[in-house]
Amino acid sequence: MTLCSLGLFSNISWVAMLCTVLVGGTMLVMPHFAAPAALGLIESEGVTHGAFVPLQLERLLAMPDLERFRLDSLDTVMCCGSPLRLAVKREFPRRTGCKLIELYGLTEGLCTILAPEDFAAKTSSVGKPFLSTDLRILGPDDRELPAGETGEIVGFGPLLMRGYHGRDDASREATWTDERGRRWLRTGDLGQLDADGFLYIVDRKKDMILSGAQNVYPADIEQVMCEHPDVAEVAVVGARSRTWGETPVAVVVPRSGCSLDKDALMRWTNARLGKQQRIADVLLRTALPRNANGKVLKRELRAELAGREY
Repeated sequence: MTLCSLGLFSNISWVAMLCTVLVGGTMLVMPHFAAPAALGLIESEGVTHGAFVPLQLERLLAMPDLERFRLDSLDTVMCCGSPLRLAVKREFPRRTGCKLIELYGLTEGLCTILAPEDFAAKTSSVGKPFLSTDLRILGPDDRELPAGETGEIVGFGPLLMRGYHGRDDASREATWTDERGRRWLRTGDLGQLDADGFLYIVDRKKDMILSGAQNVYPADIEQVMCEHPDVAEVAVVGARSRTWGETPVAVVVPRSGCSLDKDALMRWTNARLGKQQRIADVLLRTALPRNANGKVLKRELRAELAGREY
């Protein structure tokens, strides 16, 4: 039995539904996700599988009485849609006893899978490309980079779209052509491949901050800040800087019941970062802007900071 807790418009939901129907399984559809209700359904209905986005896993783990629910029926959970924090990735299988599959992919037809059998050895990766799919990493000059170096992820395979309907300009922008004349999809994501072909996501290309001619990746800063006990959520974006061109600014949601001192948090964070990564400001918010699948809308945060200079 598969628990479907996302909108039926989502690719994530369709992957779960089609796989379940293919083997004659049962779909249990929630009209609206709430952590207590989801845990109750897993316990009462004997749910074995589920498809979630990272925010949902975080909310399940945040339940103070998680251990009182019987979740022994749960076999495997799939998670995709946005970056999955390493701490959540490790904690969810440990506390629930189920296996975790992470998918990285784009609606345009590219997918990687971190399978349970690779989880322990490659936890921080997003796995290997889907069957018949190939990945390359490109540098700023569009030349292929070797394993271990960071650049834009491009993919090739039988599931790739032909292009955006009525948007030839966007289709060209999303295309890289190799030496054999094959069209590869530009993902707009930065990552690296290891020697075994596993993909590691670094950040969104458009989210990268160029500070004093140095590349600063917001995801690295966010990972550090999430280790603070009073931080529930954080998103780091670039703001204009008189000195450096751009500088990182953190938008933070405190944990419930915590009184967070933003200046103290900034000192705590900067003490744990490299000099070029240090944040210039902390903005406290009650929530981060998200789309229907829980992905943080950083463009809205950048728009909010457009009139500021640090």
